[in-house]
This record gives sequence, structure tokens and C-alpha cells, in this order.
Amino acid sequence: MRVHGRGGAGGGTPTGWPVAGYISEAGADANLTATANTLWLAIIPIVNAVIFSKLTLFVGTGDGANNSDFGIYDHTGTLVANIGAQILGAFAIVTAAAVQGSVTIQPGLYGIAFTSAGSTLQIFGHDNMCLYRNASFGVSAGGALPASITFPALSPNDLVPAFALS
Repeated sequence: MRVHGRGGAGGGTPTGWPVAGYISEAGADANLTATANTLWLAIIPIVNAVIFSKLTLFVGTGDGANNSDFGIYDHTGTLVANIGAQILGAFAIVTAAAVQGSVTIQPGLYGIAFTSAGSTLQIFGHDNMCLYRNASFGVSAGGALPASITFPALSPNDLVPAFALS
């Protein structure tokens, strides 16, 4: 995973933190397919503090009939940012405002998740190591991510949604 915007060295808060953006590994190696009313979840480390108000994802196959959501959970399983249930109906790079407004996350482990009320939506992902992956994790309703999840035990795997925070 490429991390952009690392701060300076030294004790305390590194110079330049929080950075104003994050990009996961670019590229589209795989289609990650939603399963109706479940979460697609990958756990990754984010190694610098990031401030953002928008989430970007690459929709490979849109679903014009069902609401879908994309977001991030912290290590306690709390949803810290998401785009909210909405139609992601077309093949496109989608940038949407975080429902929570401006968010700052600290270095740590985060769950990158998406869900849909249907099973048509596909998000582009990349074949990169992650600390956990499950294509049918937990339960959702109405194409919205739940407010919290039980953070899973780590089990290294591959495939992560391609996403950006800005």
C-alpha cells in the first residue's frame, strides 16, 4: 500500500500532520462484488494522521436500483466516516462528502467497508496485502453501513478496495 503525505521525524506529532489526504494503492486488479445486506470489509493500517471530508472509490459496475454505502471503521469498530446510503449507478470514480463532515483519523488499523441493498455493485480493488478480508462480513440494511461492527481478529489476506480520502 502506498502512503502519501508522511510527516517529519522526531517526538510528539510529526511535522505536517495531519496530512490532507490519503490514497490506497492505485490500480484496478479485481472487482469486489457486494452481497446484498452484508459488508465487504478489509482491515488495513493507516500510518499517518489524515484529515479529510471526502471519500473516493472506483465503481466498476454500478447498481442503479439499490442504495449502497462506503466508509471506514476504527479499531473499536466505530464507523468514523461514510458517504451514506445512495445510488452508485454507473461505472465511475465517485467522490462523495463524508456524512460526518471533516474527519481526522490517527495512525492505526482501520476497516474499509462497503455494502449494498443488492448484489450488483462492484468496487474496483487491488491485489495488495491486508490484515483481514471478508466479502460477506456482518449485516447491513437499506444499503447503509451500520454505526458499529465487532472488529475482527486479524488474519492476513489480499484484495483491498481502491480508495482515497481528501
